[in-house]
Amino acid sequence: MHYAVGDHLVIPVPFDDKDTGVIEGVVKVAGILIDGSLLQDTRDNESLPWGTLYLLRMAHALPEPLRRFTRRGVFVLGRRILKTRARQILDWPGPLSSQRAAEIRKQYEASNLWVEATYWNGRRFLTGD
Repeated sequence: MHYAVGDHLVIPVPFDDKDTGVIEGVVKVAGILIDGSLLQDTRDNESLPWGTLYLLRMAHALPEPLRRFTRRGVFVLGRRILKTRARQILDWPGPLSSQRAAEIRKQYEASNLWVEATYWNGRRFLTGD
């Protein structure tokens, strides 16, 4: 990060406030006064079930003509299955076990602590108190 920003101090700002969204948070931190009516209403992104994501990953590995056809088929069948009682068949177990996920979180925490100690004199911007 030091090579990217030089001698400038980078202070990460969390935009995960539950009362506002990301855009509202950025606008607030930037000090821009904006009327709420100027922001367009958008729909929330919905995460697809793990089974659908896995099938899409396999479809992307196919050659181009077959890839396009397979992607459409996965989306159409996925939507139809989600509207029925059989939607549980798309809820496959996730790619990580809970133990492996905890190990990855610890690795990131150690990395973040190192960045804070090295570049920000131990000030806690990335990790909690």
